[in-house]
Amino acid sequence: MNRLALALGLGLSSFLFFNLSTNAQENRTSGDDASAVGVTVTNYIEAYYTGDAARMEQTLHPHYLKHRIHGDIPMREQTGQELVQAVRNGGGTYMAQAQRTEKVTVLDVAGTWPPLN
Repeated sequence: MNRLALALGLGLSSFLFFNLSTNAQENRTSGDDASAVGVTVTNYIEAYYTGDAARMEQTLHPHYLKHRIHGDIPMREQTGQELVQAVRNGGGTYMAQAQRTEKVTVLDVAGTWPPLN
């Protein structure tokens, strides 16, 4: 009886390990996904600083909601359309180009959007 329980236990743990490792491999994203994220974030930043509302709008999901936190000021929310309008009105163009730096590094890409059922 103990041998049967041990064999079942080892078999089950091997199955779980195999199942977890294959799921981990299936959920990996390609370099193309990371590149697409990097391009989108770069477009978002550059659109903000150049006042390009059309370019900004292309980077945002229709349900985009930004939470702004700064010092002692209470948290504020800004929808995608509000952000696009702010960019249209001059957004981040107040900062001289010489003062701007950008470096986008995509550390990880997880999941899909919209989520699959």
